[in-house]
Amino acid sequence: MKQTNWTICLGCLILGLSLVGEVCQADPSAQQTARGSGSAASYSAAALYNLGNAYARQGLPALAVLNYERARLLAPSDPDIRANLRHEREAASLPAVSTGFEEHFRVLSPNAAYWLGLTGLVITGVCGLLLALKKSPRVAWGALGGAGLLMMAFTVSDAAATAGFMREAVVLQSASASASPILNAETIFTLPPATLVHVEDEHGNFVLIRDRQGDVGWVPRHQITTVMTAEGNLHA
Repeated sequence: MKQTNWTICLGCLILGLSLVGEVCQADPSAQQTARGSGSAASYSAAALYNLGNAYARQGLPALAVLNYERARLLAPSDPDIRANLRHEREAASLPAVSTGFEEHFRVLSPNAAYWLGLTGLVITGVCGLLLALKKSPRVAWGALGGAGLLMMAFTVSDAAATAGFMREAVVLQSASASASPILNAETIFTLPPATLVHVEDEHGNFVLIRDRQGDVGWVPRHQITTVMTAEGNLHA
């Protein structure tokens, strides 16, 4: 094997192991537990699902939908989360959200998909080195390395499907969408609470949103909350 191929294999292995180490050191739930200031359960889909149920019982559909959406991000294939989210949307007289690429593809939580990709990266690096050293059985190492590449490809596809959630937001209270990001601008349409919208742009205290019907307008920032916050976690 050429020196370039050796470098690639070693790079895959070192990168994979270094990323694993960084994730273990930076795990927020582990650090919180160590400090005694919180529990890993607060980051779980189950906790968010129960919080959504509590808001639904209190008659707060916007907060219920927000927490169901966050729970669905962590557990995309959970049937109870999907059922309660659909029920809450119907109860709020909101149209059903059409299913796109991300709905059909995502089956793992972001963390699970991330670890799958890291595992694939390490496997690919190890198998590449074993092949370079001409270790037997070469066919088995080649097949295992191919499986590692598939794992990485799956993670990349899952990341592409998850990326859309970075711009999704829930309307917390009835919001008037205007044509301009200024106070007292002309209202062009109104968004009811619990509506899921896509954030297109930001300007001062206003955000440009697009709803599921394709209508676009500026709404005050405080009237919506993103499903995933700017810090990358699921806390408001």
